[in-house]
Amino acid sequence: MESSSLAQQIKAAFPLLPLPEMSLHQAQLLDQTMSREITEAEWEAADAQDSGRTWQAFTEDELIACDSALSHLDESGFIY
Repeated sequence: MESSSLAQQIKAAFPLLPLPEMSLHQAQLLDQTMSREITEAEWEAADAQDSGRTWQAFTEDELIACDSALSHLDESGFIY
């Protein structure tokens, strides 16, 4: 399979919209609730980092840095 064909299949399988309710950085922040309380300002700042960004806009470094996020995403966020 050609890499361009595979890339097209991935893009078709994972649409850009709708954006999930919980952002990637919010999900990462949620992992810290066992050790401390997350402020409303922190929650909003995490959301602002991702506001309006589609999954294609995230860098590999961001995905690596959000290593705990997947365990906190809801079903629609995980699929997205």
